[in-house]
Amino acid sequence: MNQLKKRMQRLTEQTYKFRLFAAKGPKYHYTYGSWRLRRLLAQRAEKNGLSAVNIYDKIDLSQPLLKECHSAAERQDFVEADRLLATHFRQRTEPHFCFEPEEITPLIELISRTVSLSKDKCIQEADKICRYEFDFRRVPTVTFAEAVDWHYCPDGNTDWTWDLNRHTYFETLGRAYRYTKDEKYARSFCTLITDWIEQNPANVTATNWSSVFEVAFRINTWLWAYHLFLGAIAFDETIIRRVLESLWEHGNFLNAYIELHAQNNHVLLEAKALALVGLLFPEFHEADRWYRRGLSLFYQELREQVCADGVHGERATHYHRVVSGELLELLVLLEENAVAIPQDVMEICAHMVEFELWITKPDGQIPLLGDSAQEDVHLRFSGMRGGPAFLRRADLKTIAPLLTESEIWLLGPERLLETLAQREATTSHRVNEGATRDELADKGQSSRAFPDGGYFVMCGGEAEEALYLNFDCGAFGYERDSTHGHADALSFELYAHGTTWCLDPGVYSTHLGWGWRKFFRGTSAHNTIVVDGEDQSILVDGRRVFRPATATLHSWKSSKSFDFVDGEHDGYTRLDDPVTHRRQIFFAKPAYWVIFDTLSGKGTHTFDLLFHIKPDVEVEVDADTQSCFVQDEAGRTLEIVPIYQGDEEQKAATVDVLKGRTDPHQGWVSFYSGQKVAAPTVRYRHRAQAPLRLCTVLYPKANKANKQQRHTLSCVALTVETGHRMDQEKVMALSIDIGEFIDTLLIDSEATGAPKSVVGYRTDAQILYLRQRKTDGLLICASTHGGSFLHFGDQPLVDCKSMLSKEFSWENGL
Repeated sequence: MNQLKKRMQRLTEQTYKFRLFAAKGPKYHYTYGSWRLRRLLAQRAEKNGLSAVNIYDKIDLSQPLLKECHSAAERQDFVEADRLLATHFRQRTEPHFCFEPEEITPLIELISRTVSLSKDKCIQEADKICRYEFDFRRVPTVTFAEAVDWHYCPDGNTDWTWDLNRHTYFETLGRAYRYTKDEKYARSFCTLITDWIEQNPANVTATNWSSVFEVAFRINTWLWAYHLFLGAIAFDETIIRRVLESLWEHGNFLNAYIELHAQNNHVLLEAKALALVGLLFPEFHEADRWYRRGLSLFYQELREQVCADGVHGERATHYHRVVSGELLELLVLLEENAVAIPQDVMEICAHMVEFELWITKPDGQIPLLGDSAQEDVHLRFSGMRGGPAFLRRADLKTIAPLLTESEIWLLGPERLLETLAQREATTSHRVNEGATRDELADKGQSSRAFPDGGYFVMCGGEAEEALYLNFDCGAFGYERDSTHGHADALSFELYAHGTTWCLDPGVYSTHLGWGWRKFFRGTSAHNTIVVDGEDQSILVDGRRVFRPATATLHSWKSSKSFDFVDGEHDGYTRLDDPVTHRRQIFFAKPAYWVIFDTLSGKGTHTFDLLFHIKPDVEVEVDADTQSCFVQDEAGRTLEIVPIYQGDEEQKAATVDVLKGRTDPHQGWVSFYSGQKVAAPTVRYRHRAQAPLRLCTVLYPKANKANKQQRHTLSCVALTVETGHRMDQEKVMALSIDIGEFIDTLLIDSEATGAPKSVVGYRTDAQILYLRQRKTDGLLICASTHGGSFLHFGDQPLVDCKSMLSKEFSWENGL
C-alpha cells in the first residue's frame, strides 16, 4: 500500500512538473531549447580538442602601442609583444575603473579614518590565502598543502566549491597589496590565477564552466583583481596576457550561453557581467557588442524583476541585497565613464535602497526571508550602505548604516567626502553612524509599507528598546521563476529590545536533502498557521511550486500610536473542505502586538499556530492559561498570550515546544548556508471546525536589570455591544493591563461600519484604541481607524474634558 502511495505521489509530481513546463509558453521553450542545442553542439566540438586562445587575434590592434604588438606578434617575438601589450594596459587612461591610481592614497586614508580595523582584518585574511587556507560557509578551515584542488567539495557541500572558484579572495589579496605594497600578495594572486587557468580550460562540461552564473561571477572578481594588481611587479607581462586571454574567454562564453531562459537574478547578473567586461576592455573585438547587449538586457530585466516599491521580485532578502549591490557597482562604473543612466533605473536603485534600509532590523541584521543567509560571497557591496552616497540622497545618508571597506573602494574619495561632510553637518553622531529609530519616527519614517513587494514593517521605540515586526502579505516568489520563494504567506519576524524573538528560518541548503529543503521552504518553518499539516503552496521539488498561495492585502494603517495590517491568503482553499486564512496584526507603539487569526471555511481541521523562537532561550508553558513565557540569557522576555472569549472549546488541544525534531522536521533555524541550529518552536494545535478565530498577544520586555523579575501580562476579552445586526465573531475587544496603564482595543475585522460599544465608548470605527491611567482612569490616548464617530456615552469624545489628561493624545483616523 505504501509503495502504491509513493508511486502515485511520484506520478502526481511528474504531472505538476509537466504542467508547469508547458505553462512557460512557446517563447520560453524556444529560448531554452536553443540554449540546450548550442551547448550540445559545443560539447561535440570540444571532443575534438580545445584550441588555445591567442589574445593578439582577439583585440583591436589599431591603437599605436597595439600596432607594435601586432608587428612583434607577426614576427613571433612574443616577449616583445607581451611587453608592449602590458605597457598599453598599464598606461591607458580610459576607460575608468572605480578608482584612479592617484585616488588610492586618499582612499586608504578614508578607510583608516572610518573603518580602520578593516585594513587589519583584510591583511589577516590575505595572509591566510597566501597559506592556502580557505573559509567559506562556516565550514571548518580547509588548508591545501601545495596546490589548490579546484574541485574540492567538503561533505558534498557544492556551494563551498562554488565559493572557492568565485575568487572573491582575489579582491582581498589585492586590497592587502595596496595597503602594504608587499609583493607577496601579488605573487600569491599570480600563482593562484595562473594555476586556475591551466587547470580549468573553458569547456561547457567542465565543473567550473558548467554554470554560466559562476562564469559571470568570476568576471566581477577578476576585474577588481586586475585593477588592484596592475602596478605590481609580480603581475608581469606574461601573466597580464594570460589573464586578458581568460577574461576574453569568460566574456565570449558568457555571450554564447547567457541564460535567457533563467528568468530570475541569474540572467540579470549575467547581463551585468557581460556589460562590464565589454565596457572595461574595449580593445576586445566583441567588446562593444557585449557591452550593448549586456546593458540593454540588464535594464530590461531590472525593470521586469523589481517591484514598483523596490522589492526584488524573488521575495528573498538575500537576493535583493545581491541585486542591489551589483546594481550599485554597475551604476558607479557607468557614471565614472560618463555613460548616461536612464532616470527610471536611478529610481529603481533608490527604491531598492529604501526597502533594504527599512526591512533591516534595529541591530543592523537583515531578516532571512525566502532563500536567505546572513553571509554569502556574492554580497560584495551593500546597496543600503553605499547607495545613499551614490544617489546623493541627503535624507538617506544620515540614516544609512556604517560604510564598509568594500563601499569605500567602490565609491571613491569624492563621493565619500561629500557624504561625511553632510553627516557631520546634519547629525551629532560620530562619523559613519546612522539615525536612531525614534529620529525616523519624528520624520514619519518609522513604519512603512511595501505593498507591491508584499512587506509591511512596523517599528517603534528607540536605540536598545526599539521594537520591529515585518509582515509578509505578498506573492510566493517571482512569478516567472519561483526558485527562491517560500510558502510563508502571513508570516512575520519579530525583534524587540536588542534581539530577534520570532525568526524566519533562512535557506539552509538547496542540495542537502529534499526533506530538509522542503521543511525550510515550507509553511511549518514559518510564523503562520498550518492547516492539516499541508503547505500553503504545493512544493513540487527544490525549485518549483504548483498552485502558489495568493495573498491579498485588505488594509494597512500607520499612525503615531499604532500600526495595523490586515491580509489573507487562499492557499488552503484547495483542500476538500476549503479554508481561508486571514490575519490582522495590531501594534500598540511601542509596547506589544495583538494578532487576530480567522480561519474561514467548513469542515473539521487541524490548525497549527506556530511561533519559531530564537535558539538558546528557556520556554515555560502555563498549563492553565496556555501562555508561554520565553526568557533569554540577558533576562529579556517575550510573553505569548492566547486570548479566548470565555469559551473553553476555543483553547488549543495541545501546546508543545518542539526543538530539533527530525521526524517530522521541526524546531530548526539556519543563519548561514549549510548550517542548521536547533531552536524552540511553540505550537498551538487546535482540532476544530471552521470557522475558527484565534487571538494572541505578543509582549516583549527588556527586564535586563533582574533576571528573576517577572511581570505577567494580563489580557481579557471584553463583551462588545452592537447597535446593528451583525456577526459577533467579526468583532473582538480586549483589555490589556500593562502596569501603569490599561489599554482597550476593539477590532471590527471586516470593517462592517456597525455601531459598537465597549467600556462606555461607542463608535462605528474599524479600530478603537484607548489608553487610560490605572490609578484614576484618565484617558491618555484615543485612536481610531475608519468610521465616522467616537462617543463616550452620548457625548462626542472631544467634549468629555473631565476625562482627559493634560498629556492627552488624539488621533482621528475617521
